[in-house]
Amino acid sequence: HSHTRTREAQDTHAHPPRPHRKRPTQRATPTMSKINIERPECYMDLYDEYREAMEERLPWDAGFKKPTTPASLRGKIRRFLETYNVTSTSFQRVIGVNPGSFNTFMTGKYKDPWAACGNCTYDSAEYFFHFEKKSGKNSFRPLCEGTLYPQTFNPKP
Repeated sequence: HSHTRTREAQDTHAHPPRPHRKRPTQRATPTMSKINIERPECYMDLYDEYREAMEERLPWDAGFKKPTTPASLRGKIRRFLETYNVTSTSFQRVIGVNPGSFNTFMTGKYKDPWAACGNCTYDSAEYFFHFEKKSGKNSFRPLCEGTLYPQTFNPKP
């Protein structure tokens, strides 16, 4: 007795054809093109002040603010890129890190979560947000919202 069926026997027990599924439609909202940001000439002006503040930071138990965790800094970077529709590549160029370091930092695959502080992206991104906060009119956010500062930023839409 054979376990193979004849063609007729297979057809009588075949399942009915599945109805064709429609592919999910794309979003109705038009997608905005990503914005490229550039490093302004004055970008490094606040760096010495930033480094001194980091070096003089007292231990946590002295009542000073704890350092930013790598996970919260990743979130800050993602929110900035998404909120202002900035390309990851241009962000990497502004903070001066290569794609390998940036991607390693952003995936967060470290045995010790604090080991990510050793990645150059950590310090560079911390400085970026320090600069953004302190620089006022030279901040990247107005740039992303469409307010341009001549001789400071040249966005490439």
